[in-house]
Parts: sequence; structure tokens; C-alpha cells
Amino acid sequence: MIRGVLREARPDDGIVGEEYGADEGAGWRTWLVDPLCGTMNYAVRTQLVAVDIVLRVGDDVTAAVSADPFSGEVFWTGGAEAFVRRDRRDEPLVPGQGGDLVDLNLDPPFPNAVSFRAARMLMDDAFTGRFRPRVVPRHWRWPGSRPGGGPLTSPMGT
Repeated sequence: MIRGVLREARPDDGIVGEEYGADEGAGWRTWLVDPLCGTMNYAVRTQLVAVDIVLRVGDDVTAAVSADPFSGEVFWTGGAEAFVRRDRRDEPLVPGQGGDLVDLNLDPPFPNAVSFRAARMLMDDAFTGRFRPRVVPRHWRWPGSRPGGGPLTSPMGT
């Protein structure tokens, strides 16, 4: 769907997608598309996913958007500033020491494993109280799951 919209609106632009590879364009503009960033999270029924689209003109990234399909939030930038769109309103994102934006890399290798493990932060009450990491609460049920909690089918459809 995303590829089709881009192809119709910008037929000369290139498109590189995680799932479908590259379609070379005639111009300098290239769209980078990941229609489901967090596929493994989605497969295990975790709501930590996004739809990511980036516009590159030559070697420069000129615009980027990351949409959370569950919360409805859309994070975007045109390069100079960053915003979050909620309820059709754009609010500037301003990084700072007092902000609640945290990025944890939980993928190995862990070069600082001897002194620091990011995963331990997720279990710390003070950290989770302040930053509220997005973790599916126990009372939330995935659509199609049984009232007792188990899925009707496995992520593999069996």
C-alpha cells in the first residue's frame, strides 16, 4: 500500500523497502520504507512496532516519519526540528536532560556488559516509574485472544 501511494505520487522516485527490496527511480529522490519495523515484536504480540518512512535526496535525509499504529502517534522531522503528532496536533520534540525519551539497545553484543546491562533498567522501579517504558500491561488482551489470556492461534498461525 505505501509503495503504491509513493509510486503514484512520485513515479520517478526510487523506493527501497525492507520487505520488497529496491525499485530504482530516475531521479535523486529515494524513499526508504519499513512497513512494519518490529516484526518480531509483532509476531510475539508485543505492541512495540512502527511504520517507518524516510526520504533521501541524493545523500541527504530530508524527511523522516515513524508512526505507532497502536497509539496513533506519528513522530516526524523535516531535518531541522522534530515533532510528534497526536490528535491532529503537532507538538515539538525537544531533547533535554529532563525529558522522558529513552533509547535502550537490547541487541547483543554487549560491550559494556561487565558494568552495565540495559535490560536491568527495565526492572528498576524508579526507572519505570519515571519513563514508563511501553510494555503491554497484563490486563491488555490482544484482539482474538481468549478471555483467559491465551491466543486462539500461535504467531505462526497454527
